[in-house]
Amino acid sequence: MHNFFIRKKIDILFIILLLGVSFLYGYHKILGYRPYSIHQWRQADCLSLTMNYYMENRNFFEPAVHWSGTKEGRTVSEFPIIYFSVAKLWKLFGYHEFIYRLVDTLLVFLGLFCLFRFTREFLADSFWSIIVTLYLFTSPILAYYSCNFTADAPAFGIALIACYFYCKHLSKNKNKFLYISLTFFLLAGLIKITSLIIFVALLIIHIYKILFIKEGKTVYNKILSLIPYLLLMLITASWYKYAI
Repeated sequence: MHNFFIRKKIDILFIILLLGVSFLYGYHKILGYRPYSIHQWRQADCLSLTMNYYMENRNFFEPAVHWSGTKEGRTVSEFPIIYFSVAKLWKLFGYHEFIYRLVDTLLVFLGLFCLFRFTREFLADSFWSIIVTLYLFTSPILAYYSCNFTADAPAFGIALIACYFYCKHLSKNKNKFLYISLTFFLLAGLIKITSLIIFVALLIIHIYKILFIKEGKTVYNKILSLIPYLLLMLITASWYKYAI
């Protein structure tokens, strides 16, 4: 029980420090800003997709932007789960653009928290787990795009969540953590294909284990273990084919 409260204190301390750094970055002010600065046009595109979901109650698989040309504004790039979800939140709470920034920021924060938890379990050191995670958050690119309208940083945050559950799968040897991990990897990859870089690395390690490490499993079971990975790649490829 004593160790439980110690761990919770460390979690709370990390969250306070993360919020403190965010305050230094000015997130409390940026949350209320409209699209501006670098990639302003891309931020406006994301906001436009979300607003069309909100105003027109569009089908999930038919997102659209504001368009004044001869064709309709239907277009798609990332899997529109964030745009669609924020539009639903606007239906509940009203049209407030800060909700969009807040959703993206929270996804990154969840990813960083999962990285902190994994690092603490791996290093068995609370101090260095905090330092390593906050050091990552000092990246100017991550700091700028976390509290933003673009999907890159949230996808990265989701990939970090996936990594945490994958490590839980390895340490606990429970398939439920594997399926949770691959679900988050799938979401990350559908939103931004570059988020699957970590997944590809883990897949290569898994294939190496199948080929060169004896674990008492039959060849059939080893091949069967690849199915969830292949299914993830198939769904991702299908989405991008549809998007094209």
